[in-house]
Amino acid sequence: MVRPLFRRFHPSTCSPREAYVRATETPREVRALADAVIGWALLNLWRDVASPLGSLPEQFGFRPLTPIRTHGSPLSLAVSEHSRLLVATETLWCVSPNNTGTVLATSRFEPVRLADASSIRVESAALAEAKRCTTPIDWVLGWNHVAAAMRQLVEYEAWVQRRGMGLRREGERPKAARKTEVGMKDLPAALRALGEWAGDGEQAMLSWVIADAKARGAEPEFPDHYQRYELAWPRA
Repeated sequence: MVRPLFRRFHPSTCSPREAYVRATETPREVRALADAVIGWALLNLWRDVASPLGSLPEQFGFRPLTPIRTHGSPLSLAVSEHSRLLVATETLWCVSPNNTGTVLATSRFEPVRLADASSIRVESAALAEAKRCTTPIDWVLGWNHVAAAMRQLVEYEAWVQRRGMGLRREGERPKAARKTEVGMKDLPAALRALGEWAGDGEQAMLSWVIADAKARGAEPEFPDHYQRYELAWPRA
């Protein structure tokens, strides 16, 4: 399989309305790929905790969120100097410096937002507390976090594969991934394509926010922590 190629977003070729739709609506083919590979990547990561070579996620940089690992307790990894990614078995979420966050479930490729992620310790709580994006800024922050999470999953899977494909067996995939043409060695490329889609979603909504403010003769407004931190994250 070759790397999935989704149409990239370019502000110069899209109207504000098209940019808004690009940020808030995900095509079937993108959702299908996400349904197949994100859960697969998380399954790999959690299996690697019990690798014969020791806990590979912890060797990579993940740390248990609690000193005593319990069922459902996620692993945590810094995705920037200021923010963290938390990974559970079927859910991941990112937490910003102001303790807001974004949740992504393996069953639906859509960011949902946490108003207060400071006390979230298990994925059931993350899913219960998360709400669908209701404002343009929700979408900007949500896709920003999803793009960052995908970059970390890409880096982790590629790191494991560089250590030797013997750590991965082609048949070890969840049911949702069995219908996809993505092979084990192609998993990093598929995750990278999803990260690009998410990053383009952030840029699409940013362009809409700027265009809308310009039409009203106003300055675009973004949360202070986003201007200081998220915008500084490297782009895929």
